[in-house]
Amino acid sequence: MLFAWGVLGACKSEQHNKRGTTLQVKLDTIITGLNSDFVWSQAFATAFGKNQNQYLVTMSKQYTEGSDNYGNLFFSSTLDGESWSMPTAVQTLANHHKSKRFDSIFSDVYPMWHGRSKKVLCTGKIFYYNREQMPDPEVGRGAGYVTYDPNSLKWSKLETLEFPMNTSNGDTIYRPSAGCSQRFDLENGEILLPIMFEKGWDDGNERNASFVARCNFDGQKISVIEVGNSIVMNSGRGIYEPSITKYKDTYYLTLRTDHSAYVAVSKDGINYDDPVEWKFTDGRVLGSYNTQQHWVSNSHGLFLVYTRRGAGNDHVFRHRAPLFMAQVDPELLRVMPETETIIIPERGARLGNFSTYGIDGSKAIIATAERIETNVTKDSTEFPKVKKLGYNNTLFLSTVSFE
Repeated sequence: MLFAWGVLGACKSEQHNKRGTTLQVKLDTIITGLNSDFVWSQAFATAFGKNQNQYLVTMSKQYTEGSDNYGNLFFSSTLDGESWSMPTAVQTLANHHKSKRFDSIFSDVYPMWHGRSKKVLCTGKIFYYNREQMPDPEVGRGAGYVTYDPNSLKWSKLETLEFPMNTSNGDTIYRPSAGCSQRFDLENGEILLPIMFEKGWDDGNERNASFVARCNFDGQKISVIEVGNSIVMNSGRGIYEPSITKYKDTYYLTLRTDHSAYVAVSKDGINYDDPVEWKFTDGRVLGSYNTQQHWVSNSHGLFLVYTRRGAGNDHVFRHRAPLFMAQVDPELLRVMPETETIIIPERGARLGNFSTYGIDGSKAIIATAERIETNVTKDSTEFPKVKKLGYNNTLFLSTVSFE
């Protein structure tokens, strides 16, 4: 049984870009409302089922105490795109490796329909916590996955991905994670799964690096077949949170760094050229930094979804709102500024952790949860400012139709 859960009236808009594509944007609310000790975060959505007309969104509780301090994974679904079920905890994860002090949580979960197995395959990050180590309890990480079977309505237990010792160019794979990474499914049912890991450097520091793994998925277990070369950057926290797509005969990988966003290309989906900084076609740096970007690819073109500086959004944490979609010139590897469209508006809060999922080449769904810094509580002096702009810890679903 489905319940309407804080559903607001849908907002529709229509925009045209200079390439002749018409984008119709429909904005819906999945959940809205503030809670005392947590915010909803990491809201990622997929379509599922034979006709791709049913939607599922996963979301995590993030506690207001501490940094990246997550609770259990929840999910909500809809059969009609309008009335969403009440958020329900994934029970197979509720008691996973928990004790009073140490536990593990599955979060940064990216759900995507796997057509060959007819299951929703959810990949993400396993956070290992020492709950007494506040305000930052994280002490390790791993790459994990669960599945959801829409026929039996059952979730699988959490599984941990196993990788070879090294990437194809010899870097040791240490503390891998699939958190917030958009994968690509091949026609034979295999998956290309982007992974971030920690790489050691001669100066004694460890920074994030990335690679893509080609995997088999039989409906229950992911088995790694091969891994590609590591993509590295020896500055800041490295280069990470990779997401992949394919357009025509080329694979594209978009990646996060502290100071900017980058893109790399591949012909086989495994081995990638050196990454280049995302820019507009007029030469300006895109301005997305310290957050993720994701893809939509269809017969209308290659599209990037992102946040950036320079949108009257200096008041937003790391400029993580609004969410933009724009077409990419695949030859130049640059974003066309004349095609830029706001697909989820800014209301004083960040939208930077989000998902995209393309449906049958004609539309895409984008999901995100708006949230503010954990120290900006109802009692803080900063809260009235963001509340005035509309912030209400809303989980948005934007449906973009291409014509």
